[in-house]
Amino acid sequence: MWTRVWKAALVVAAIAAAGCDDCDEGATRCANNSVQRCGRGPSGSINWLTEAVCSSPQTCFVPPGMAPMCVLSSDPDPLCADDAFSYCSEDTLVRCMSGYALEQQPCGADPGDPVFSKCVDSFPGNAVCVPPDAIPNDVCPPAGTSDAASPTQLCADTLDVTCLAGLAVATRACVVCGQLCTGFLGDFCNADGECATGFTCQPDSHGDNRCTAAINGVSAGSIRSPPNDSQSTHFNCCPSSPCGVPLVSVAHHNTRSIVRSGYS
Repeated sequence: MWTRVWKAALVVAAIAAAGCDDCDEGATRCANNSVQRCGRGPSGSINWLTEAVCSSPQTCFVPPGMAPMCVLSSDPDPLCADDAFSYCSEDTLVRCMSGYALEQQPCGADPGDPVFSKCVDSFPGNAVCVPPDAIPNDVCPPAGTSDAASPTQLCADTLDVTCLAGLAVATRACVVCGQLCTGFLGDFCNADGECATGFTCQPDSHGDNRCTAAINGVSAGSIRSPPNDSQSTHFNCCPSSPCGVPLVSVAHHNTRSIVRSGYS
C-alpha cells in the first residue's frame, strides 16, 4: 500500500515540476480588462499570456466571431463601418477596427507633434491631424485620394512642401529642391550663395556655419542658444506659402517621400 502511495506522490510531483497546462495553445480571451492569448511562457509551460492591457475608458471585448480587442464601447460605431480606419470627432481622432471604436486621441496631444492640433479627413474612412494653419496647395495631391492619406514631400520650384490631406503642412525654402532640399534655414553651409534667398551663412553658437535669417535686424547666428537647441529644426515661412512645422515632426506620421520637380 505504501508503495502505491509513494508512486502517486511521485506522479503529482512530476506534474507540478513540469508545469500544468491550463489552456489550449492559441486560444484568446478577455481577463482583468486585458487581451490574453494562450501560449508558451519563459518557463516553457503553456499558460495565459497578456498581450494588451486596456486603459480607461477602454474595455476588453470579444465581438462575435472575432478575437478580443480593447474598445471604447461594446456597441459597433456607425462611423467605423465600411472598414473605416479612423474619423474626426471635432479635433479628436477616433481609431477604428472591424466596426468598433478603439481609442480617442486629441490632435496636438502627442508631445512629438504638438502643432498637429486640427483633425481633418484625408481619405474616406481615414482621418489625420494637421496644423491649424495648413492650407490647400496646388502641388499637393487633393484630399479624398489615396495619395493624400499619408504625408508626401514635394517640390514647387525651390520650395520644399510637405503635404497631407491635400494641405501644405510644412514648407522650407531651398536653394535647390530635388531629391534633397539644400540651403534651408538651419542647413550647413560654407558661403551665403549656398543658402536660400533671404538667408546668410553664419556661425551658430557651436561654431558651425548654418543658413540663418536676421531676427529684428540681428543675425540669428549671433544669438546664443542653449546647447541642445538645434537650429536645423527651424524653417522659413514664406509670405506666399503656409507656415508649418519642421519636417522632423512629420516623420511621426510614416512619411512617404515623393519628389516631383517643375511645379509652379
